[in-house]
Amino acid sequence: MVVLGVKDVGVQEDEKYVKIGMEIDGFVNVLFKFLGVKDGGVQEEALKAVAVICGFECYKNVLVGMGGCGVVG
Repeated sequence: MVVLGVKDVGVQEDEKYVKIGMEIDGFVNVLFKFLGVKDGGVQEEALKAVAVICGFECYKNVLVGMGGCGVVG
């Protein structure tokens, strides 16, 4: 049960940070630009961020509208 509690806290934290990020103008554009850089580490971190955003139904439409749904499947 403790593991589930920790997971719930993590999801709540992710949601808080995703909400803040999505309120910043151009945030998703920057993430998509990071996906195109040659540094694999930068690409990986940007992809992780996009994947977290995709975990929230209310923000998927933003990614789809920008053509990002193909990035994460």
